[in-house]
Amino acid sequence: MDRKDWPLKVLVAGPGVVPEGRSDEPVSQKAYDDAVAYFEERARLISERSSRVPADGPAAPHAPAIQLYHSYPRQRVDDPGTVVCRP
Repeated sequence: MDRKDWPLKVLVAGPGVVPEGRSDEPVSQKAYDDAVAYFEERARLISERSSRVPADGPAAPHAPAIQLYHSYPRQRVDDPGTVVCRP
C-alpha cells in the first residue's frame, strides 16, 4: 500500500469509521467527500484522454506490401524479379 491508497481506504471505511491500519480518528465527512471527488476527477481525466495509437504501427493490419503468385521454378529464370526474395 502507498499514499495513493488513502482515498480508497477512506471511501471503503465511510464517514465516522476508523480506516484499517489507522487507530487515531474516524473518517470525517470532508475526508470522505474529498475521496469521492478524487475518484470522480480520475474518472473524468481517463474519459477525456485520447485513445492511444500503437507506436509500432496501426492497430489494424494493412494489405501485404509484396504478393508473390509464383511457385518455385525447376529451371533458372532469366529475370527472377521478386522471386529471389523468397526464402
